[in-house]
Amino acid sequence: MQNLQNVICITDRHLCRKPFPEQMRIVAAHQPAAIVLRELDVMEDAYRTLVERVRPVCEEFGVPLIVHTFYETALALGIPKVKLHLEDLRTLPEDVRKQFEVIGTTVHSVEEAREAVSLGATFLTASLAAGNRDKYGEGNHLLDFLKEVSSAVDVPVYAMGGASREDLDSCLASGAAGLCMMSRLMTLDEGE
Repeated sequence: MQNLQNVICITDRHLCRKPFPEQMRIVAAHQPAAIVLRELDVMEDAYRTLVERVRPVCEEFGVPLIVHTFYETALALGIPKVKLHLEDLRTLPEDVRKQFEVIGTTVHSVEEAREAVSLGATFLTASLAAGNRDKYGEGNHLLDFLKEVSSAVDVPVYAMGGASREDLDSCLASGAAGLCMMSRLMTLDEGE
């Protein structure tokens, strides 16, 4: 697999065939745009331990680490990058929001995209996984959705769900900054 400069890695350590830190080293060596540590099954203390294991790998390879959900952990560890659920972004106090350089969230409509940017989001992941299937009909119409969202906001938009590395050029042509990948990167072998 070649350079991943337009790809955000979304983690799920349960998909890895190798120990998680080793898999993160393989992924980071491919220089993705960022790694979002999205481990939804852990409490904050365990999550902090995962951050402490992955952070040195990201720093070694110069890959931005984005903390998912646990913004207080991000602040405590001096990591100014976070990805929150839109509901959490809506309730994030302004004084806390200002402490982050990077804030991401997932959106399922153009309206949500505009709202997220107004709340301080600096990048978006756009997904049809919930909420917009009726508008776009049967099948994967993620590219149409990407085009609408990308033209509606002035922040980078990444495809989330339904796009693979082979779809990157199409996503970029739709105005997106790139795409998110999980499964393929969690099973990537060294030398690929």
